[in-house]
Amino acid sequence: MSTHEAAVPTPIRAISSRSRPRTRRAAVPALVALLLLAACDGARVLGGDLTVDGRSEESVAPGLVQSVSFRRAALLGGNDVEVRSVITNTAAAPVTLVSRICGLDYSGSLELVEVPGVLKCAAYSSTVTLAAGDSVVVTDLMRVASAPGAYVLRVRHALVPEFWATLPVTIRP
Repeated sequence: MSTHEAAVPTPIRAISSRSRPRTRRAAVPALVALLLLAACDGARVLGGDLTVDGRSEESVAPGLVQSVSFRRAALLGGNDVEVRSVITNTAAAPVTLVSRICGLDYSGSLELVEVPGVLKCAAYSSTVTLAAGDSVVVTDLMRVASAPGAYVLRVRHALVPEFWATLPVTIRP
């Protein structure tokens, strides 16, 4: 006779509960704490250094309209902004457009710089044929390096036909 006992299989239910990762359980309280912190101190989480605003809508070429908005970027630093450009085909026929696809080009009196740690793709432009009503959209995160005041920001999204949208921007402390 053998002195070893036969192995008794462990029920499947016991294995799955014992080996379940505990990271999900630990992540829930951390997420709840972060949300409570954000609710209690929204100014610090959303950034409260500057108040910014700006909006423009202009004709790029017959059948193409560019809308640009400029606003504070939620959940980033108080000097970080989101520049969003939308070019829409308002014509009844398709229109071919060469446009920026990773970031926008800037000029004017407002100084914008790259936000450290925000990655952007390396592509520059794309050629598309926009059907009637279609749009191309680029959203860019930038940092304001100018003092509070009134500025003019020029934004280039369309390369062919080339067009610089102009929008007034007010930065308030």
